[in-house]
Amino acid sequence: MGDKKQDRTAIEKAAQTVAENDYPHFKAAVEYARQYTTLGPNALGLVSSSERLREYAPARDSQIRNLGDGLKKLEEAIKGLSTVAYRMAVTEVANTIDLTKVPKLTISKPSKVHVDKSPSAPGVHLVAASLQLTASWSAATFLKCYFSRLMLFGSMATVTVSLSMWATVQPDDDEIGTVMSGWLRVAEQLDQVGSLGRMDSKDNASLPRSVWDDDARDAFDRWAGNFQIEVAQAADEARGATRALDDALSAIEEIQKAMVGFDSVTAGFLLALFLIGMVPVFRAQAAVAQQVIALSNSLATCFSVGTIVGQAATYGYKMRQLSGAGAFHKLRIDNDPNQSYGTDEVNDTFTDLDVDWLRS
Repeated sequence: MGDKKQDRTAIEKAAQTVAENDYPHFKAAVEYARQYTTLGPNALGLVSSSERLREYAPARDSQIRNLGDGLKKLEEAIKGLSTVAYRMAVTEVANTIDLTKVPKLTISKPSKVHVDKSPSAPGVHLVAASLQLTASWSAATFLKCYFSRLMLFGSMATVTVSLSMWATVQPDDDEIGTVMSGWLRVAEQLDQVGSLGRMDSKDNASLPRSVWDDDARDAFDRWAGNFQIEVAQAADEARGATRALDDALSAIEEIQKAMVGFDSVTAGFLLALFLIGMVPVFRAQAAVAQQVIALSNSLATCFSVGTIVGQAATYGYKMRQLSGAGAFHKLRIDNDPNQSYGTDEVNDTFTDLDVDWLRS
């Protein structure tokens, strides 16, 4: 097996590489998920969020638990490599890696983003941008408030109903933007976790087979390969959360723009009828026509609000689908050294195998 001291040094160095390169990014991904992906009950409006987005919170919690579990598995793997290295020279004291002293990444509130959907952009590319939901909502609100000034006389109920319904879907651009970019940061940090998968790569291997090659190594490589796949899946799920929210926001923005357009036409008709009503002989007919137009606007507003609520519900459903997709495989450190290994790809570990060959 070559020089055992050198073998131990190589394995300890590989463990340190994982601790310094992978662990900070994985921990940062967990922190971004915990701190910056909370979507409040009124983020998309009182009606559209409080009820229809109720599936988001448990879906988010599931993802965070999964990421936390993955971080724990990574910690166990680093400790496991140290254990293997220690067994290379059992007369010496085991070296432990203090993960509290590895480099830490700064976690700060990410800037608001939007998805670049150009055909030339593969995957999800986000660039800094300000969401326009509040601007579109405010424009429609202003027009609806203006309706009351154009009414000749009669009940203001239709105008009030339209304004009241629209008020229930007031979005929070800052909160929505933070959540979108928060999930993106999770994906970006997970993309940096790759040292385990490169340990025996053809180019620049940090832990080649020449320094550790036995059945324990087989179990380690099997688990490490699964872990890297799971990390990639978790990153894809984080990007999926961003894409799903962006799709919902794009649809909502289109609804808002359509509402602004309809409100503009409504305001134009109300103004024209107001001017016609200035002529006494046409005043009654103009007032009735205004009521009809205002009622049509209220119905259109009701339809728009309902559609926005539907988009929020669709996003909640997509998040629920994502929440059940990921699970990091178990990494047990207490297996019986006498049991058969290589048959259980989930629970087989690499630290408690028979290492009698070291003492031969």
